[in-house]
This record gives sequence, C-alpha cells and structure tokens, in this order.
Amino acid sequence: MKIAYLNAYGNGSTGKIVDSLRRVCQQNGIETISIFSREHSSSTMPTIKCFNKAEFYLDAICTRMFDNHGLNSKNNTKKIIKILKEFKPDIIHIHNLHGYWINYEKLFKFIRYNDIKVVWTFHDCWAFTGHCVHFDYISCDKWKEGCCRCGQLKEYPASLLLDGSKKNYKKKKKYFTSLNSDSMVVVTPSEWLGDKVRDSFFNKYDIKVINNGVDLQKFRYTVSDKRDNIINKGYERIILGVAGDWNDRKGLKYIIDAANLRKNWAFVVIGRIDNNKKQNSNGNILYIDKTENVEDLAKWYSAADVFVNPTLEDTYPTTNLEAIACHTPVVTFPTGGSGEIIKKTGFGIITTGRTCESLIEGIERVFEKNIICNGYTEYIDAERKFYEYIDVYKKIIY
Repeated sequence: MKIAYLNAYGNGSTGKIVDSLRRVCQQNGIETISIFSREHSSSTMPTIKCFNKAEFYLDAICTRMFDNHGLNSKNNTKKIIKILKEFKPDIIHIHNLHGYWINYEKLFKFIRYNDIKVVWTFHDCWAFTGHCVHFDYISCDKWKEGCCRCGQLKEYPASLLLDGSKKNYKKKKKYFTSLNSDSMVVVTPSEWLGDKVRDSFFNKYDIKVINNGVDLQKFRYTVSDKRDNIINKGYERIILGVAGDWNDRKGLKYIIDAANLRKNWAFVVIGRIDNNKKQNSNGNILYIDKTENVEDLAKWYSAADVFVNPTLEDTYPTTNLEAIACHTPVVTFPTGGSGEIIKKTGFGIITTGRTCESLIEGIERVFEKNIICNGYTEYIDAERKFYEYIDVYKKIIY
C-alpha cells in the first residue's frame, strides 16, 4: 500500500499529525510521501515542499479580490500532480487544502481520472462552505442548502471586494462529490463536525469520527516549582488558558473578566496576544508568549488547578486533551466539539452558557465536586487514534 499525504503546513498541529501517521504507516509496512507547502517540516522522514513564493502571493491577492480561494496556484498544483504521478499512490490522504497553495479543481480531476482512493481529514468546515472555515460563531447554516451573501467575507480566507460564496459552494460540491461513493472516506475529529458533514453535500460518503489525541510521553503530570512560585504570592487557585493565538473567538475577554472578579485566583494565559488586549486591573494575570517547549507547557498544565477553554468556535481542541493528560480538569463553553472529551471522561465541566459568569460557575463547580483528573488514556492517546487510520486505509483499499 502506498499513501500520499497532502497538507498545507509542514509543521503545526496538522503537520505533526501527518508526521505521526507516517511513522505508524512505516511500522506497518506502508510506503508514504508527504507533500506540503508552508512552514518548515520537523519530520525525521523525507518530505516534499511545494511552494512557489510568487504564486503564493498571487493566490492571496486573487482570493482577496475575487473570493476564489482554492482555485488559484495552478503551477504549484501541476508540480504536485507530477509528484503524485511518479509515486502512484493507492490512497491520497488530504488534510488542509486551503492555505494559498493548491487548485482543488485540477487536483480532483486528476484523482478521478486515475481512480485513486481518498481519505480526507476535516480539521474545519471549509470543504463544505462557500467561503469560511467555521460558521458556529455567527450561527450560520446556509451551507446546508447553498451559500450566498456570506456573513464572514472579511474572515479567513478574506475577500475585500467580491462575494464568491455562491459560486464557490457550487464548484466545491461539483468537484468534491465527483468521486464515487466508495472512493472516499471523510474523517472528522469530533462527533459535532461529523454531524455537520452528514448534513452537507458530503453525505453520500462514509463519514468516520477519529478523535484527536496527544503524545502521552510528552504530555503527562510533571512536578515543577511553577505552582509554588504562584501560590506563595498568596493566590488560592491557578487557572490556566492556552491558545496559539488569542483572538476574540478564543474567548480571552471572558478570562480577563473572570480575573477581575476573582482577585484571589491567579490566571496564567499562554499564547500570542496583541499587547493592546493584555488587560487586567488586579495584576493577577500572567501573560506568557506562545511556546513550542512541550516540556515547559506540560509543567504549566500540571501546575494549574483548572484549565479553561472559553472558545466560541472550535472543532475538537487538543489543548483540552493536553490538560487532561497532565491531570488537570477542563472547563469549557458548550461550543462545537469542545466538550466531547468531558462527556466521555467526566474530567471537567461544560458550562451552561457562554459568559464570564458561567465560566466562573464552571470553575467553582470543579472545586465543589472535587473533580480528580487522572488522565484517561483510552480517549486521548494519539497512538491508538493513528492505528484507527490504518483500519480506514485497509477498508477503503480492500
């Protein structure tokens, strides 16, 4: 069996997933290649970077003018197809196609003509909308019948002029459903996203849920002096929040508001934040820039009493899993698939609403119920999840 992986990024969360999948494939005698476009790949296995700088910027400009994301980068796509022709994969495992690097029309014509099987892992909703990658924030359901007059035109992949959502929706439906029903399996990381896909034009395909997982060798309870350094300052509890980028949809304002109301709690917020958003009247928020140091991150997870994720838009956040792996209970808003791991394990609280008051109430309920989190490996072990993909590969081929 030969598998080609396509993903916009060589690193980051999806890049690491691809790298780990390839390692498991190698252990099972499956030959793989990985084709990506952006960032640096930290993989120990050979990877192929297809990046055309001039075309990348041209793609971004066209997207902003004409709202035709995924229909540019024709030369880069030709290069990718040439590599695929030489490799002759049995399966193309797609991750992120959006990202100013590929032309999905050319790619799917090639796939159909050569009768190649496809496994497509959805990390967001872009594949079945006319524009956006998420729609939960504005409670939009136009994608069920046909997008038009997009309410998030200025959001990634942003268009500053035209609204092409209606045309994009029709094109995506045409090409993404051009494969036979037994030629593609769609994988989602959460039941929430799986249900959305079943309501979309992808409903003729087999849709399987394989939850995200984390490396339990890296994310585990770790003793350090981080907790003592904060508690010794007189704070009773440590509340942690972690995100790559703290934007409005990640819910930073709710953490800041909670900190202003609970002066006896220390709040640690890790991730990229604009300086003008770093507000706190009591001085009980410690802001830490985004870190790639997993060992240090595990120490912060372990030091906290509660991990909070007041996200307003998410699929199945791995930060929740990382916290649980480090024995820290989670409090999250009832958003997307964010609460699914809590429903499975009981290691946390899903709030009743999406307000500062409900966030504080959720934290206090963790203390009242004395929720003890001991790391439930069956649901968060990444290694188990990757082997579920091997079963998918075998099923679609044989």
